[in-house]
Amino acid sequence: MRAHKIDLLFVSGEFFSMNAMNNLLWKKHKNALVINYSIRKCWASSSKDGSVKSDELKLFYAKNERVNYLLSPVFMLLNILVIFLLAAKYIFRFAPKTIISDSYILPVMFSIFKPLGFTRDTIYIAGDWHAANKNKKRLISYFANVYVFPWLDYLACKSSNAVLNYANKISIARDAYWKKSVVRKEKTIVFPLIFKVNPEEAIAATGQSICYLGLLKPDSGLDLAISSLNNLRKHGDFEIIVIGPYSHSFLEFKELAEREGVSKYVRFMGFVEREDFQKIISKCLCGISMIKDKNSYTSFTFQGKIGDYLQYLLPLVVSQHVGLLKETIERNKLGIIADTSTISFTDAVLTIYNRQQEYKRNISDYIKLNQDLDIDSILGLN
Repeated sequence: MRAHKIDLLFVSGEFFSMNAMNNLLWKKHKNALVINYSIRKCWASSSKDGSVKSDELKLFYAKNERVNYLLSPVFMLLNILVIFLLAAKYIFRFAPKTIISDSYILPVMFSIFKPLGFTRDTIYIAGDWHAANKNKKRLISYFANVYVFPWLDYLACKSSNAVLNYANKISIARDAYWKKSVVRKEKTIVFPLIFKVNPEEAIAATGQSICYLGLLKPDSGLDLAISSLNNLRKHGDFEIIVIGPYSHSFLEFKELAEREGVSKYVRFMGFVEREDFQKIISKCLCGISMIKDKNSYTSFTFQGKIGDYLQYLLPLVVSQHVGLLKETIERNKLGIIADTSTISFTDAVLTIYNRQQEYKRNISDYIKLNQDLDIDSILGLN
């Protein structure tokens, strides 16, 4: 066994809680190394004397979003290899005691460093349970979700010393699928939240833009928002801002906006770098997630977009199928849970519009209660 020069290597995709997680990590483990990745790049960061130094590599992607979508399976595999090679560079150099990583393939790849003596433990972060997504309209996607994904998740669980699930429902679904537990040790991860805007300035600001973040999926409920826009515009200068990469449903939503006569009030922004989020989102009224399918795999996990909305102090308008956060939203009055109808959606948005400051203060209070978390407890290291 080689001498471990650092305690921890943490590898994760760019997500709503990334900065908060990294900061908590460096607060407790000053020599920890973090590797994050987005759609277009991956980078390794370390914190010394409060400053963060980064080593960055570009990932494979096409500038044309449609081409990028069509080639996404190929790019995904190539990019996983790039991320792995960047991580391997530091693993060989520093031999971290523990490697924590998300994705389904990376934990398996990192496990090869255990018998080689470069690390002691690997921990897998499980963010979704895609086998719940049984939409047969897209056969390749259906096959990947129902048959390929469970095996990738199984290998990641079996090769890891512990598993961190985004939600307890993932653990229950996994055990039900295999009819037994396939993990050595597991726990549900808790996500820290931080303010990504000045809270007092955000509370004082008002907006009329409805924000949708994420992939454009048929069951996303974006069609409800688009179909409600004509009625909403009778009460103010409302618009919808859509932020997310191209998908097979893009043209359907665009055509719906044209049929409804609101195309100039629905702004499809495409992929937006996280650094540009603030200037766009800070002017919005609310964030939406009107999932229509009660059996959607989204209900098994913590929706990243919800975390983004909250950290920018955007009140929520979500459906009954929002999943794990439903009780949290209701209990802390972080927004409104609406039925999946245009009437209910319209009423919810107008309620938020008339009580913006109230809901923003509720969100601010909620974030303040969730900032002082222990990173070792979050990551199952104690």
